[in-house]
Amino acid sequence: MLSVAMIVKNESEVLDRCLTSIKDLWSELIIVDTGSTDDTIEIAKKHGANVFHFDWIDDFSKARNFSFSKCTQKFVMWLDADDVIKPDDYQLIQNYLEKDDWDVLLCRYIYSHDANDNPELTLKTHRILRNDPSLLWHDEVHEYVTFNMQRIVETDINVHHYRTQQGFTKNLGRNLRILKKMHNNKTDERHTYYYARELADNGNIDESIAVFTDYLNRKVDWEGNIINAYQKLTQLYIAQENYDIALKTAFDGIQYNPHYIELYNLISQIYYIKEDWYRVIRFCEQAITIPKPDSLHSVLPKEYDFVPFDRLCFAYAKIGNLEKSFEANEKALKSNPCGSDLERCLYNKRFLSSLINQKKDGENKKLNLGCGGKVLDGYINCDIVKTQYTDEVFNLTNIPYTDNSISAIYCEHALEHLSHQESFKAINEMSRVLKLGGELQLFVPDLEGCCIKYINSNGSIINGFVDNQWFKYTIYGIQQDANGVPADYQFHKTGFNKKEIINILEENGFVIDYVEKY
Repeated sequence: MLSVAMIVKNESEVLDRCLTSIKDLWSELIIVDTGSTDDTIEIAKKHGANVFHFDWIDDFSKARNFSFSKCTQKFVMWLDADDVIKPDDYQLIQNYLEKDDWDVLLCRYIYSHDANDNPELTLKTHRILRNDPSLLWHDEVHEYVTFNMQRIVETDINVHHYRTQQGFTKNLGRNLRILKKMHNNKTDERHTYYYARELADNGNIDESIAVFTDYLNRKVDWEGNIINAYQKLTQLYIAQENYDIALKTAFDGIQYNPHYIELYNLISQIYYIKEDWYRVIRFCEQAITIPKPDSLHSVLPKEYDFVPFDRLCFAYAKIGNLEKSFEANEKALKSNPCGSDLERCLYNKRFLSSLINQKKDGENKKLNLGCGGKVLDGYINCDIVKTQYTDEVFNLTNIPYTDNSISAIYCEHALEHLSHQESFKAINEMSRVLKLGGELQLFVPDLEGCCIKYINSNGSIINGFVDNQWFKYTIYGIQQDANGVPADYQFHKTGFNKKEIINILEENGFVIDYVEKY
């Protein structure tokens, strides 16, 4: 019922492994040899293969078509010598072969694996097909098959690719030679894309950048290739430390299609290099909302879990938000990292746990929480961002002092920069660290008063702003740092009227001495 078709040359290192993995799955094993000088043919015959010779003419599609022409069974499956079918997938293939309600099976090709054998790079391929006269392979390299059949079924079948270093090295020069000829013939935009990639793999970076740029100026290829070209070109600019051009390239890719996580991760990588932690967080948080593409597009699974969460862990730690750093690290660990990635995550877990749980004696000190640029004499000036004004960096939701050890807290225009639930936790933290009889001076915008003032604005000037703009800032935050650059930590995330803030304070054990507008 099933013909397995392969083209091989000098594959003695891997062929036995492949053929052992599909033992008894096929009714017919067709192996086309293109000039082996090792014992590849002997290994194939040992497994019962029908071996044919094909003179190599730098054209994979012609060799594939020749191999398909020798298949006589109802279905055809194509494999490379360094592919492997694992037992679970073997059984799935058998189950489909027992049915006759499909023409093409779309399988996941796991092109590379990490040290834990987890998928590193995957793509979907038309792997098992009804043996039909319309089957036809195209292109001399990076070949693809076309057909005139409609019943295409997407399956959970995996085909594992375990390429050796010898195989990788062998392919480099050969593929570049073939693709250069195809590119010079200008027969297809797809050839330009693969030629640019092959140039980069062979170390011809400047020429690769030029070819990718020319390709992206036209953008007339398949979407998956175009997105990948934006990624590759961004990576090449990063390697050259041309970060501004790299950013523009990645943003151009997002403008073309905003649904590919790799571009957001590359942007966060650039800001990581620049140590712009708030932008790292912004783009990582955006990245983790993007689902894996439901298409033939190649996928790097780590990009969808480990990479953004690992980067978030570091960025949140840099701005002093240890709880969010710990949470991101836990999510990175759930992606099952290996090697140095695993070691780093486990170290982060231990280190962050010790910091989060570590509390020091306040020794009757006074805290200026969310100090910004306002320094108070006699106070420890604290904020979530390290600046020239800050003595300590931490998040208001986790004040690193022991219970009942602080004599006074001053907190001006900080609470509204937290989410509503985080603001409750911050007030609870203030209550926890203050000594009995300790003093809290808390300043927040009056949400109700600001809304009324905004509605009733008359164009007057307040603090250098037109009044409606001033009250919009008091409600939503000025949203940029001292340099005029948009900054997430300058946004307002919640607000209170007088009654609400009194109730929250009293619920946390505070006695209200006075409440006034200032």
